[in-house]
Amino acid sequence: MLAFARYAGMRSHETRIQRWADIDIPNRKMIVRSNKTPPERVCPIFPEMLPHLMRAKEMAPESADLVVTR
Repeated sequence: MLAFARYAGMRSHETRIQRWADIDIPNRKMIVRSNKTPPERVCPIFPEMLPHLMRAKEMAPESADLVVTR
């Protein structure tokens, strides 16, 4: 959650609903969904964020839908 907030400027409710399907690591971008305006936006995956995403992906169960589970 902290990496999303710091490196992607995401709001706390956005971090809790972030799905793996919305993250495109090879193209270094992700879709951020929100219940505010705009309802979705594309955000780049900055180099500082990449190690955090890669570690989370490695630790996530294969059936995981949400990125942040705790």
